[in-house]
Amino acid sequence: MVLVSFLLVLAAAVTLVIGLLNSGLGLIYVSIGCSVAAGIVLALAVVRSRPERAGAPAVGSERLRALEVEEAPSVTFVPTRGGRRQCAEAAPVYEGGVEVGSIVYG
Repeated sequence: MVLVSFLLVLAAAVTLVIGLLNSGLGLIYVSIGCSVAAGIVLALAVVRSRPERAGAPAVGSERLRALEVEEAPSVTFVPTRGGRRQCAEAAPVYEGGVEVGSIVYG
């Protein structure tokens, strides 16, 4: 398609030069017609080369669905080396108006 458009532009340039040298109004109109036809061919080539819109959102939607799923927070307890248990008590910590638990070792 792009090659056809290039040939039409080339034909428009040649007919324009010949029309200006010979004062032929008909060749100038042929040049204008070739230029318009080249523009139409290029526009059709752009429309045909665009990717399909239906396939594009499917890739991103899976990632968005994965972000929406919230996992429950997990807590891991690690025992001390000596086998002695340390006393731990929960003390509330407030961040942005929401109570978030934290462990304070005594």
